[in-house]
Amino acid sequence: MLTTILIVEDESIVAQDLQGILEDLGYSAPEIADCGKLAIEKAARLNPSLILMDIRLIGAMDGIDAAEIIQGDYDIPVVYLTAHSDANTLTRAKHSCPYGYILKPFQEKELYTTIEIALYKHQMQKQLKQRANWLGAILESIGDGVITTDIENNITFINCTAENITGWSFTEAIGKKLPEVLRLIYEKDRQAVNIPVQQIRQAGETITLLEQIVLIKKKRTRTTN
Repeated sequence: MLTTILIVEDESIVAQDLQGILEDLGYSAPEIADCGKLAIEKAARLNPSLILMDIRLIGAMDGIDAAEIIQGDYDIPVVYLTAHSDANTLTRAKHSCPYGYILKPFQEKELYTTIEIALYKHQMQKQLKQRANWLGAILESIGDGVITTDIENNITFINCTAENITGWSFTEAIGKKLPEVLRLIYEKDRQAVNIPVQQIRQAGETITLLEQIVLIKKKRTRTTN
């Protein structure tokens, strides 16, 4: 099955030449759009594997604005193919997270290489996202409380069970330091328990806390009408 590429280019001659080049390289390029609105419509209908997007297009919407909508709504990778490389354009393009940026005029080998890398990168990201969703579903379904952190000890995930145990919601806990959410104290003297997260991570070992340790649950504030 051929890889389908949507061409978004406001100059018809350039678009037709690009269409021929892509077909010679072994891709399918069945349609062309010359404005941002049409690009979004064709992306939704055609669902191409990749979009080659010029930045200067017909109409008020440029290629960067169109690319942000397409990637957000349809998760289609976009490679910019443009003659524009001024600082402002590059900054805006960078923030739209493209899968490549090719300046005109270009070499066919450069075009082919960029497309293949973009397709591979997008496929890997889809697999990682699917794996993350799968792992998230598993962590949400188990009966144990699960909290994960990054290397700076900032919370990156908390499942429903851990929410109920700690009193912290997912949105409240994300980005907080672990001791702020997992408040453990010794039952006897009420002193805070120091969780040696760094040592545990480096050693790769599991520790068991003493039975005399108590978790301080976050109090929920009640609102009255």
